[in-house]
Amino acid sequence: MKKKVLSLLLAGLMLFSLPVYASTSDLKGNLEKNEESQDEVKEKLDANNASMEELKAEIDKLDSQIKKAENEIADIESNINKTQKELEAIVVELEKAIAEKEEQKETLDERLRVMYMYSDTSPLEILFSAQSFSDLISKVDMIKTIAEYDQDLFAKLEAIESEIAKKKEEIEVKKNNLLGMKKKAEDQRGSLNTIKAERNNYMSELQANANKLESELRELEAESNSIEAEIKAILAQRAAEEAARRAAQQAQNNTGGESAQPSSQPTTNGAYRWPVPGNSSISSSYGSRIHPVLGTRSFHTGIDIPTGRRTGVNAVAVGDGVVIKSVHSGSYGNYVIVDMGTDKNGNNISALYAHLAQRYVGAGARVSAGQAIGEVGTTGRSTGIHLHFEIRVNGSHTNPLNYVR
Repeated sequence: MKKKVLSLLLAGLMLFSLPVYASTSDLKGNLEKNEESQDEVKEKLDANNASMEELKAEIDKLDSQIKKAENEIADIESNINKTQKELEAIVVELEKAIAEKEEQKETLDERLRVMYMYSDTSPLEILFSAQSFSDLISKVDMIKTIAEYDQDLFAKLEAIESEIAKKKEEIEVKKNNLLGMKKKAEDQRGSLNTIKAERNNYMSELQANANKLESELRELEAESNSIEAEIKAILAQRAAEEAARRAAQQAQNNTGGESAQPSSQPTTNGAYRWPVPGNSSISSSYGSRIHPVLGTRSFHTGIDIPTGRRTGVNAVAVGDGVVIKSVHSGSYGNYVIVDMGTDKNGNNISALYAHLAQRYVGAGARVSAGQAIGEVGTTGRSTGIHLHFEIRVNGSHTNPLNYVR
């Protein structure tokens, strides 16, 4: 009679636990959708932030170019002012030279006029009019000196004219060149300022979009935390029911009834098997790193185990457990999570396998240590064929090398 009562009690406990599994399945489905949404938002946010970083670098470069153009304009304006002063000084000099030229021209004109008036007097008459030999010599020297002076005067006038034209042309060319350089620099500065204004407007749009995505992500994270809390509550209830079932089973055993197979116990820390047999190298360790796709510093929540670019390599369950998730997401690609129960300290241990080419098991399936759960691949945000493997304790990631060997 006692055996029958205990058997009925055990059956009742097992039946009572069935709705809990259905409830957690629904919640996990909601959690999966939430995490997929978070992945999508994170991808958009990462892309948006990457665009902002690129744009910021471009704006900084534009600022540098604008500053350079402004410095060039300042230098050109300084040279223009200096050239203008040189031009003004030369204009004064040229005006003085022109006045001297005019004065000398008037002297020459007067001399030519006098010579014309006495053109009937020949040089012989001038010579024979000399009253003495010394007077003769003086008259000859005077005629020679006047002739040489006239020649020098013409040459000097021509040189002054040439110098005036040359200096004026040089200054005007220099000034025009500087004005042209100034206009070119000002046009460049205007173009750069226009581009910068466009980039700043785009930056404002990206910032607004980033704020929107971050707000959306916070809402999704809050929803995810709520769902996870609900799942933990249900798992706690399930653990209590399991404890009751074991107590009932133990009571039945104590009365001499047939014993049922005990549920599998999790392996102790450090005793789980390696997730990719025959491939022991690690291409990326647990901890902070530069993301191979995004190029930004982030925390790597697991280890990456490459297969040497080989396909057809299986990832295996590191211990006995129940598959609680088998889905595809934008970041992890195809991934599977196996709940391996609790360790000796009462902590829940789960293993995550990501970037799988194929998933061999679905949610709710029981797996044994060494059983293939999927093919190693490169789905999701990945740069090559490898397994991203995580160990989670009570839902939080930890260094897998403390648990697998």
